[in-house]
Amino acid sequence: MWRPLPAYPLYCAYCLIVRALRAVYWTAGVYFYISVVGLDPFRLVIVGTALEVVILLGEVPTGIVADIYSRRLSVILGVALMGAGFAFDGAVGAFWATLVAQLIWGLGATFTSGALGAWIADELGGDDLERVYLRGAQCASAGALLGIGVGVGLSYAGLALTMVLAGGALLAFATFLAAVMPEHGFAPIARGTRGAWSHFGATLRAGRTVVRGSGSVLACVGLVVLLGMGSESFDRLWEVHLLGIGLPSVAGFTPVAWFGLVDAGGALLSITAAEVMRRRVALGAPRTLLRALLAFTGLITLGMVAFGAARSFVVGVAAYWLTLLLRQLASPLIDAWLARQTPSAIRATVLSFVGQADAAGQIAGGPLFGWIAGAHSTGLALAAAGLSLLPGIPLLLRALRADAREV
Repeated sequence: MWRPLPAYPLYCAYCLIVRALRAVYWTAGVYFYISVVGLDPFRLVIVGTALEVVILLGEVPTGIVADIYSRRLSVILGVALMGAGFAFDGAVGAFWATLVAQLIWGLGATFTSGALGAWIADELGGDDLERVYLRGAQCASAGALLGIGVGVGLSYAGLALTMVLAGGALLAFATFLAAVMPEHGFAPIARGTRGAWSHFGATLRAGRTVVRGSGSVLACVGLVVLLGMGSESFDRLWEVHLLGIGLPSVAGFTPVAWFGLVDAGGALLSITAAEVMRRRVALGAPRTLLRALLAFTGLITLGMVAFGAARSFVVGVAAYWLTLLLRQLASPLIDAWLARQTPSAIRATVLSFVGQADAAGQIAGGPLFGWIAGAHSTGLALAAAGLSLLPGIPLLLRALRADAREV
C-alpha cells in the first residue's frame, strides 16, 4: 500500500518532474514542427494560439471544479491529459494532429494551473508562500535543465520518439500522484450539494469580486495579460530567430543540441537568481513585490527588443536569457501575492483567473505578432511583442500609489 507523502517535498518533486518532461517534449517539439511537420512562423504561432484558446475557455471552469470537488483530483487529471496530448502529438506528426494535441494538453494545463498553487497553499496553511513558490520555480528550472539534457540525447534517436516518451512518462507520473498525493487542507462542498449550479456561480462571483476589489491584485492580473501578449511569439519564435541569425558551426552539434544548450544556460541562471531573491529580498512586503515587478517589466521589454534586434548569436542568446530569467522570476511572485490576497475557498478560482488572463493576452498578441513575423521578420515581431509590455509600467505605478494611500 502506498502512503501519502509530505506535501512540500511532493510539490517540489512535482515542479521538477513535470517541468523536466515538458522540457523533453519541447526540446524535440519545436524543431519537429519546423523540420518534420513543416510549419512556418505564422502557423507556429497559430498552434500556440489554439492552445491558449483552450486555456482561456477552460481555466476558470476547471479552477471552480478544483474549489468545489478536489484540488488533488484536478492536478492528477491535468497531468494525465498533458501526457496524452504529448504522446498523440509525436505519434501522428501532422499539422491537424498538432492542433488536436494542443487542445488535449491545454485542457490538462488548465486543470493543474490554479489547483496546484491552491493545493500547496492549503496544505501548508498559507505560510511563507512567496518562498515556497520560488522554491517551486527553482525546482522547475532544475527540471528544465534535466529535461533538456534528456531531450537532446533522445532526439538523436528520433524527434517523434522523444515526444511520445515524454507523454508516456507524464501518464506514469499521474498514476504515481494518484497513489501518494495528500489532501488534508481542503474541505470540499458537502456531498448533497456538490456540483450544484448555485455553488459554481457563487464561486465564480466571489473570485471576480476579489480580483476587482483590490488595485494591486487588478494590476497584477493586467500585467499578466500584457506578459501573455508578448510571450506567445517569444516562446514560439525564438528558435526560428536564432536559426535566422545563424547557429555556430561545431562538429556534431545539431540545431536541437544548440537549442538545448541555450535553454540549459537559461535554467541555470533562473535557479541562481531565484535563490538570491529567496534569501535576500523581503518578499512578504507588498510594495517590495510591486517594485520588483515594475523593474522586471521594464527589463523584460528591453530584453525582448534587444533579442529581436540582435544580429549575432552571442547578443541574441544574452537577450534571450535576460528575458527568460525575468519572466520566470515574475510568475511565482505574482502567484504568491494573489494566493495571499485570496480566501482558501476560492483560491484555485482566482489563480485560474490569472491563467485565463495570460491566455487572453496570448490570443490577442499571438496572431498579430505571428503575422508580423510572416510578413516581415521574426526580429520585428519579437521587438514589437516586447514593446507591448510598456503599458504595464504605468499600471504598476498606479498600483504602488494606491497601496501607499491604503497604508
